[in-house]
Amino acid sequence: MTLAGSGPAVERLRSAAPVAFVAASACLAFAWHALLGFRRAEGLTSPAFDQAYFQQLLWSLSQGHGLRSTFNPGEFLGLHFSPLLAAPALLQPLWPDARLLDLFQAAALAALAPAAYLFLRALLRPAREAPWLAAAMALLIPFWAVTQQATRASFHTEALALPLILLAGWAGLTGRTAILFGAALLALGAKEDQIYPVAVMGMLIAARAPGRLSGGMRRAGLLLVGLAAAWGVATFGVLMPALRAGATYDIDRYYAWLGGGLNVLRAPFEQTDAVVAALTRPEGWLVVIGLVLSLAALPLLRPRWALLLLPPAVAHLLSRHEPQPQMLLQYGLLLLVPAVVAGGLGARRLLALSRRYHRRRARRHRSTTGRAWPGTRSLGRATTAAAVLVLISSAGAIAVARGGVPPFSWTEAGAWNRTAALTRLRSATGVIPPDAPLAADWGVAAPLANRPRIEVFPVASTDAYVVVDQEAYVTGRLRWRDRAAWLDELARSGRRLMVDDGRFQVWAPLDE
Repeated sequence: MTLAGSGPAVERLRSAAPVAFVAASACLAFAWHALLGFRRAEGLTSPAFDQAYFQQLLWSLSQGHGLRSTFNPGEFLGLHFSPLLAAPALLQPLWPDARLLDLFQAAALAALAPAAYLFLRALLRPAREAPWLAAAMALLIPFWAVTQQATRASFHTEALALPLILLAGWAGLTGRTAILFGAALLALGAKEDQIYPVAVMGMLIAARAPGRLSGGMRRAGLLLVGLAAAWGVATFGVLMPALRAGATYDIDRYYAWLGGGLNVLRAPFEQTDAVVAALTRPEGWLVVIGLVLSLAALPLLRPRWALLLLPPAVAHLLSRHEPQPQMLLQYGLLLLVPAVVAGGLGARRLLALSRRYHRRRARRHRSTTGRAWPGTRSLGRATTAAAVLVLISSAGAIAVARGGVPPFSWTEAGAWNRTAALTRLRSATGVIPPDAPLAADWGVAAPLANRPRIEVFPVASTDAYVVVDQEAYVTGRLRWRDRAAWLDELARSGRRLMVDDGRFQVWAPLDE
């Protein structure tokens, strides 16, 4: 795609335009994701799992108590190996607020656009169409359906890993070894399952970086695959079991039906019907198809690379933890890097096919007329323009059709447009000592999580203060009928009602 005219000024403008579009997309995405997160926080609709959970972890780490939370027993790193949580924890002394997590999440999702642009431009070079095609593919990634679901889920560490992995891919394709391994190590520290997208990126670098496989960046790609494998063995086989110290976690039941350990290999033969039923659930496959269509089906031009979408998809489908098999919330993020890699290689194949077609037409024209074909360059521009239009249109269409947050979906409008009540909550709970144990409604747990112990209904220890939101948006792990019965029992429990401002109630510990 080019602009009319010539000269240095026009050339500079032509070169800067794709970068400007991507930068504008990133800025808009950051504002949008942050606004949605802040709206949930102000309206008290952020989930206790996992927003309050992560906030308590970060507060605990900033206080020197390690990554510990009352939402799960034991050391958090035994549940999810996420040492990268130290980064947002460093800022807790400056702003000990759960909304800081929303800012980190928004920044990570917005950074997908420039990180993907750098990676895809490096992958598509030296084609002169590389900047425009890379921009078209990267432009709407922060608005894809899977990234919308990530904001719907609130903060999760895997969102921090994705731009780092794409940045590592750019570094590997452009000969920046230190950035390659630095970004990859940070991404591995986001969560234990990031070994897979890091390994996929290592395979891409080994296959497409300049030079020989025995040296240079291609060898670095192989080393990156080995690093991911070694990291997986160390975390899953040694570190996480040691840190668990025998503790039982909620996630242990996700795959328990498969038998655990090596019994998983026998499950397809011993539980064939159940495995087939799990793998043929349509909801998760719709997410996979949506990812492919968001890239205008370019991954299908490189089917062997597109197959790399299958391992994480199968792992999600086999889980008994809803909504993981549907790949909603944060679960679809694990497929994003393999999709972008396959899409980028598909774009390379498209460019190669286009050049081959134009050369054949030029040869036929020369053999027929004896003159060079004047339309080669203009047809190349037209092809690029058409590809850009199709890429943006397909990504936008899937974002609208499969979106999960406003303005793409208003299914859960109440989560995003409730009247702000955060200040009122903090005023009502000012009577509670800052280090006192607390039991709270699902939606008010995150703003109150900066304490050694916090519980969510229906758990309420006798020594805990109880905070009730009389206009609660969600009931958490209680049904509405059960919640009403639980609140009636609370009123008869003998606790003293300390505060009732018309919306929030604060009840004293039972033994006070």
